[in-house]
Amino acid sequence: MNNKSFWNRYASVYDKIIGNKINNKELFNFILKYTGEDDRLIEAACGTGAFTCLLSPNLGEIIAFDYSEEMVKKAKNKTKNLNNVEVSVGDLNNINYEDNYFDVALAANVLHLLDKPETAISELTRVVKDNGILILPTYVKGNTFQRLMLKTLKLFVFESNEWSKNEYLCFLKNHNLEILDYDVFNAGQPLCVAIIKNSK
Repeated sequence: MNNKSFWNRYASVYDKIIGNKINNKELFNFILKYTGEDDRLIEAACGTGAFTCLLSPNLGEIIAFDYSEEMVKKAKNKTKNLNNVEVSVGDLNNINYEDNYFDVALAANVLHLLDKPETAISELTRVVKDNGILILPTYVKGNTFQRLMLKTLKLFVFESNEWSKNEYLCFLKNHNLEILDYDVFNAGQPLCVAIIKNSK
């Protein structure tokens, strides 16, 4: 089974296992400190649209995409009544927008799953304006459930990075990203949210 086939199948149960666990008030208040009500945000790897729906009332526009068609179907259904949201199929390694188009980028729970996360980072920094913001929440080591999930992915689907909080932050710094802030939240699994200033 290839990666896309896995995520297409996983879409039907994603919210029960992962999506509903990110509805954390402290987590979203932290994210909202770095966004504005007129901001144009691109959300990469949006999944079923959990972050999209929660952030929509506080932003000017959200362009969300995922490479799984089934995830996109679910996200479109959830956001059909949100006038400031557009959802489509897209590729994080080749974002179909011009340079400096967005104020903010959000890529949640995806970098640790990529063969070449540096390519995704390059694309996100390209499409975000100078001094804009990248919001990069990523699961880190911390509990038995998270370790079992990563082992399952490695066994049946693909390799994934299993970072501790410090390893994740070092990874970002090693790719010349300026970390403005970070915190770890309980989102079913420990979720390290890194806030990056896009200095070009």
